[in-house]
Amino acid sequence: MMTGASCCFEIFLLQLSTGNIAEHYMICFVINNIYFQEPRLHQLDLRFTRRVRLPRGGMIEPQIDIFNLTNSNSILVMTTRLGPAWRNATGVLAPRVIRLGVAMNF
Repeated sequence: MMTGASCCFEIFLLQLSTGNIAEHYMICFVINNIYFQEPRLHQLDLRFTRRVRLPRGGMIEPQIDIFNLTNSNSILVMTTRLGPAWRNATGVLAPRVIRLGVAMNF
């Protein structure tokens, strides 16, 4: 059994002399789910940190986080409804983000 999106059309053939429906047809197109799959998500995140001990027993830890290092724009969400917007990307992976931080222990 094939699953996926479908689009159906009904066609009515009328008998001209009486105006009654002579024949009725239903035409359906089924699109397999394979058409809705995108390539795998590729994202590389890095964190750099270094612990520095303070003279009075505390510790300070500067941090640098880089999210989506390769700045890939993988598609996360797309339109699966048949029509003019079919397979348009409606959501992509967030751009490269750099976060700076400091952790301190007393």
